[in-house]
Amino acid sequence: MSDIEHFSQSSSDSESDDEEFLLTSTDETREAMIRRKLLESFYGSSDPDAVKSDGSNESIQDPSQSIQENKPKAKKENADLDSTHFNPSLYTSNLIHNCTTSHILNDTHKLSQSIRQLDSSMQTLVYENYSKFISATDAIRSIGQSVDVSNDGLERLHEKMQVVEKNTQILETSLVDKRKQVVEKLKLKRLLNRLTRLVELPVTLQGMKDRGEYRFLMRDYLDAMKILTRHSDNFESLKSIEAECTVIAKDMMQEAGLKIWVWCGGNNLGVGGRMKDRRRTKAGKSGVLDTFWIKGGMLRANGDKILEIVSPENVSKIYESAGAILMYANSQRSQLDDNEMNPEDTSVEAVLGQVTEDECKAMALESINVYLETILENHAVEIQSNKSKDRVKNLSLYPPEFLSNLLEAASLYGITFRSPFVRHEKMSNDGNWQKRDANLLKEYITMWFGLFLSHVKNVLLENTLEVSNDTDESKEEDDDEFFTAISNELMKLVRSVREVASGLALPEIGIDMDVASNLVEEATGITESMVKTRVMQKFRLLRVRVVKECLAPFVEGIAKNELEEARLTKIIQTANVSLSDGLQYVDDTIRSILCNDSGGSMSSTSLDPHMIELSVRKNAREFGFWLASTLETIGGCEYTRDKITMDVKSIIPPEEGNKNDEHNKVLQASSQDVENFVKEGIESLDLPHIKTLLEFVNETLDDKQQDVLRLSLMEMSKVAQKVVSKNMNQSISSCLEESSKSKHEFLKGFKEEKDCIDSDGLLKLRFQLSLSRVTNIFCMVLGNDAVSMACQDIAESCSVESEFFPHGPSDAATRILEVIKRVCVDCASAFGFESMASEVPDFENDYRQDLNMVGHTSSVGGNVAMKGLSLDVARIFTQKIQVYNHHHDLIVFSRDSIVSLMLTIAAKAWIEQIRQNSFSTFAYRQIQVDIEFLKYMLPHYLTDDSNEIENLQKTLDEIVLTAGDRCIDVECVGVNEYYDEAMNKVMSPLSIALGWLKEEDAAGGRGALNQIVIRSDSRDISDEGTE
Repeated sequence: MSDIEHFSQSSSDSESDDEEFLLTSTDETREAMIRRKLLESFYGSSDPDAVKSDGSNESIQDPSQSIQENKPKAKKENADLDSTHFNPSLYTSNLIHNCTTSHILNDTHKLSQSIRQLDSSMQTLVYENYSKFISATDAIRSIGQSVDVSNDGLERLHEKMQVVEKNTQILETSLVDKRKQVVEKLKLKRLLNRLTRLVELPVTLQGMKDRGEYRFLMRDYLDAMKILTRHSDNFESLKSIEAECTVIAKDMMQEAGLKIWVWCGGNNLGVGGRMKDRRRTKAGKSGVLDTFWIKGGMLRANGDKILEIVSPENVSKIYESAGAILMYANSQRSQLDDNEMNPEDTSVEAVLGQVTEDECKAMALESINVYLETILENHAVEIQSNKSKDRVKNLSLYPPEFLSNLLEAASLYGITFRSPFVRHEKMSNDGNWQKRDANLLKEYITMWFGLFLSHVKNVLLENTLEVSNDTDESKEEDDDEFFTAISNELMKLVRSVREVASGLALPEIGIDMDVASNLVEEATGITESMVKTRVMQKFRLLRVRVVKECLAPFVEGIAKNELEEARLTKIIQTANVSLSDGLQYVDDTIRSILCNDSGGSMSSTSLDPHMIELSVRKNAREFGFWLASTLETIGGCEYTRDKITMDVKSIIPPEEGNKNDEHNKVLQASSQDVENFVKEGIESLDLPHIKTLLEFVNETLDDKQQDVLRLSLMEMSKVAQKVVSKNMNQSISSCLEESSKSKHEFLKGFKEEKDCIDSDGLLKLRFQLSLSRVTNIFCMVLGNDAVSMACQDIAESCSVESEFFPHGPSDAATRILEVIKRVCVDCASAFGFESMASEVPDFENDYRQDLNMVGHTSSVGGNVAMKGLSLDVARIFTQKIQVYNHHHDLIVFSRDSIVSLMLTIAAKAWIEQIRQNSFSTFAYRQIQVDIEFLKYMLPHYLTDDSNEIENLQKTLDEIVLTAGDRCIDVECVGVNEYYDEAMNKVMSPLSIALGWLKEEDAAGGRGALNQIVIRSDSRDISDEGTE
């Protein structure tokens, strides 16, 4: 029963949807649907189940359609009212079996209503079509009637057109004579105009000569000579005109030839009396101007005429002279053969008439060379004269007229040497002249644009070097204002170059698009270089500021004992404050470059912000490497910029492949220092300040103050490893526009991205390496101090003879433990380590302090043989331990590693001191007691299960072996049990040390035990720190 209800409900939903569609649809939509169905019923449909564009089915759906969803498509179509395969029986059967009586009655009512609507729409459609057919019939009938009416009108129009044609022929016949008269009068007018031009030609040519229009003068002169030479014999007036024009043309040629000869450097004295070397411009072949320079000397009548020649006003004046000479030479070649020309003729006509096309091009380009060079020289002189004035207001990086003249030179080259009235027929037959001209012009433009950019670079470099190297804020603001002016000038330069490149790329000039785009790229490269230079300069000033205002005051504070009353914890806090101040300076520098709200910001200019951002990231990364190098340098490491030392590569076993990869990364991080210093090229601004600070550290600070300084530097390196890269990235991100769009995104913190300044992790590794190097120096110094105190009287103590046994450890062992205790307490105060690994062992109840053996039964006969055997066996199992770490090795920064490294260095130095002396029996036994005492106390300072304590025990055993080699009594070597006849018991080195500890503990504060044992319950760790 539930299934039937479910199906009924589905059918009811489908019916309600159809009913809602019919009731809610507008009359217009329903009418369109009905018309479409009627047309489909008449013409047929290729898609009977078509769906409307709005996605709703046009047909009346089957009430049981939802039931048939999973049935084959053919059955669904048979039950569809709009299907061409509609099956009434199936549709009725579905209604009877699947629907209730109320649904069937509703569906019947709905079908009846739809049938009535369809019948009504069908009748309306038939009536409309019938009325249209009636209108079409009336129109067809009216066409025949209108055609009969229009025939009479066409006949009347034909008669009138014939009348018009007849009148036109009569008019044309009557106007023939008058038209001939008009043509004759027009010919006469043209002849009169030409005659007028001939009569006025001398005046016209003289005006052109005065205005410097030499090419147009030569063109009109050559055209006029074609007429005058034919008719001047018959007319005296034409002969006089010819003579006057010839004189004017000759004077013009002499003037043009002399100008171009002077302009291109033919005389020893250049324009304006300045000395000029003769240049060579490649125009087809080298040395092309030699003949013209030699023969051009015949053009000057006297020296006064040369002095009257002034520099050309512009490039067009040069091309006027060169083009006129070429036109004259071509006309001479067309009239005379090469054999008819006399090379020894010194007249102006002969000299200029023999000039070749290559010589004309060369003399024009050479003259332009002198002209453009003069523009650059005058600009350089102007810059020097404005040095004493306001550098911002009088800033000029380049002469603006240079680029316009260079573009004009390229444009007029084609107009002058490629125009039809200039070129000769013989020259036109050469098909390669266009290619040669294009290559020549390309080389010429490229050469002069390179010289122009060199001039801009020199001016820019000269102005940049004037920037103050002082860290004074007022001077730095002036420098920012000056560089803002420079950047604006450079952007003007880039825009001008783009305009010139667009002009050069025009087809009329013929310069390749690649060449034009290269010019823009070179100009943009200068802008990028300026940006990089300024950003690098600001970060160099940042280095000076960090050294002068952060590191130097901190070091001086230690030297002046300003922190004497405070403990080491406060000193470390001051070191962290100094590091924080330095990072604040970094943030200020980044904001002064990137933030738009800064008055001297480079982002406030029209420069590319992405280019500025990349430069800031690069220099910020270099600053991080510099800071790591500076910290380790102040801590005592070698200064990497003083000299390049030979480096011995660390040997890593093949089985430790992962260490090899880590070592390569360390080498890469360390090499960044050298790369950055080499890139700078000149001595850095911070170098003198760092050297002064190093001299102050070495000459002023005592040993304890230097230890405190190294501990502070270790803490700064450890903190910098975590915060430097992050802080600089956050500073850059906060200044960029995309990171400031959403405040909530910024509060989430900095996200590691590809553009992070430490995306490869080398900067973090560099600070870790700095921490390792300073730690090594710290351990080496304290290790040497410890062994110096221990071995200060070794020469006397090793020769002591006594019939008694040692009473306890010597002062050498206790002094070493005093240094170890101080290191542990200082590391706990500075870095938060635990001050000790464990409490002192319970030596009160240690069973090893008294062997309680009466009598001594061991024989002495085999001791001589046992010495060599025991030492040989001990050496076999001795493990080689690295004492001094390679400067590229990273250490695990912990209390155990620091204490272990310091004690290892002290032990090795102690061994070297032992090898220089000979030991008596008592001295040898004293060494045994000292070593057992040190080994017994190691768990108090080092973790018992660490690798460091195991390696230290082996190193301490090596001290005993070395002392045994230097012992003069071979019988006592290797003997670890002594029989004391006075006390009647057997003792060992360890039992002697334990007995001494017991005695010192009983003495309380008066004993030496309090100097070597760290007691957590006595007072705070910070109170035991270094003062």
